[in-house]
Amino acid sequence: MARFITGFSWVTDGISGTEAATIETFADISAENAQLGIALTELKWLKGFEVPIAKKEFWLQSFLELAPFPEVSTQVASLPWVVEGHTSDRRVAQRNLALIAQDDSAFLEGLLNVSWLNDDISSDEALAVQEIVALNSAAKRSLLDLPWFLDELTVQESTLISRLATISGADADLPSTSLGLEWTADGISEDDELAIGLLALLDQPTAGTVSTTPWFIAGPVETQEINLLKAIARLFAHSPELSVMVREMDFFRGSAERHDVSAVDAIKTLNQDTEDWALLSKQSWYKDGISDDEAVVLTVLPGQAKNVPTDYQSLVDNRFYMEKVTEPLPRSGSVDLYLVRFLEHQTESATMTHLRSAVLEIEDYMGFPLPVKEIIMLFSTNIDAGGINYGSHFTLDVSEDASLPQLIEGGIVHEISHFYPVAESAWFGEGTANFLATHVGFELYNQEVAPRSNRSSCPNDVTNITEIKAAYPGFYPEPIAHRFCYHNYGERIIRGLKAAMGDGPFQAAWRYIF
Repeated sequence: MARFITGFSWVTDGISGTEAATIETFADISAENAQLGIALTELKWLKGFEVPIAKKEFWLQSFLELAPFPEVSTQVASLPWVVEGHTSDRRVAQRNLALIAQDDSAFLEGLLNVSWLNDDISSDEALAVQEIVALNSAAKRSLLDLPWFLDELTVQESTLISRLATISGADADLPSTSLGLEWTADGISEDDELAIGLLALLDQPTAGTVSTTPWFIAGPVETQEINLLKAIARLFAHSPELSVMVREMDFFRGSAERHDVSAVDAIKTLNQDTEDWALLSKQSWYKDGISDDEAVVLTVLPGQAKNVPTDYQSLVDNRFYMEKVTEPLPRSGSVDLYLVRFLEHQTESATMTHLRSAVLEIEDYMGFPLPVKEIIMLFSTNIDAGGINYGSHFTLDVSEDASLPQLIEGGIVHEISHFYPVAESAWFGEGTANFLATHVGFELYNQEVAPRSNRSSCPNDVTNITEIKAAYPGFYPEPIAHRFCYHNYGERIIRGLKAAMGDGPFQAAWRYIF
């Protein structure tokens, strides 16, 4: 080795102080591990002037850390990307391979046989090697049993390892548990990586409990499961104490439905108002742990606390009635229908009967599944606009909870229609809602025009969409007499277009838009 070094071009022309330090490092490596020293003589970047001497010294330091591990050190030195020379990613990877050797050299032996480590090192792969350092031995060795880890490493897989490293800081055993789940063994999707990433935002008690919920163990592959993880992460950021309470509640552990997400967000919202929170948190049904049906009620509370405080008082005092039906639809499958009201009702109210018929008719006309798997409707005691869709649920004035369904189909269908993502354009969103209400009214009750279409007192001074938008800016233009202008004019345009095109071409275009 000494004869080999004297042949280096930067040695033959005289030795500077930095060059002497580099030779000393090389000597230290060779003294600790002669085989590694021999292997290093093959490194091209060590021989010539292409790499500055200071950088040579810097790079050699990582081999000094590997020297005590003869079973893996020479294998690292012979990796093609190590022989070729360092980039920043290669430097990060090599440095962390040395750290892995110090912690678990047996794991490093297995890691060095992984294909992606033996060609070149990308930024994502360098990140993965760096984050593996933080995992305990059980989690490290679990990786070697996963086909996706042994193959080429994707961005999602690298990021997943990074998230697991974050989790290990709070709970060293949770990463290996997570890697033992069936859905982490068959390849990592964006949702898989996101789910583990959201788990990483939580503290140890919360993350540990969430990871044991049946819906997480089965795989958070549905939109609402991911949304529920996001909701508990938002609640944790607001109040770790509240997240610890919620994680143990039946509604959270039992399922991941749309109203469960809304219920977690409702707890966060209500907790920010001292009076609202005091009223809710003293209730026995809250302190006992929220059930699934109670989570439905939680969904509607923030809107009522803000807009109709008397309703909020009645709801938290448990002075309400709930009617629930699961309706099987041809395209949507099972859809849960909830009616929350302050009046008693018969076994199945006329309103629920209408609602069941209406969702079937809406689905049939649209030609694809409903945009939501549950519909929560609250009959409120005071709504100026007649109805409000909050995204999670909608409210209608209690006066529309009538015994004759033909009196209410306009409002109910109108608000259901707002679950379709067309609200960016007010005239089209409100016009669509009125158009579908008219369609359902005609199909179910032979009613030519939905009641809401006749409520507008808009002047007849607009003739096209541009003029509508200019005349009535925003979703709630003033004066209040113009509140329903978008409803009225929007539906007129859509109905006129249908008449001009004919039913078949119009419906084909309508379904294409949605």
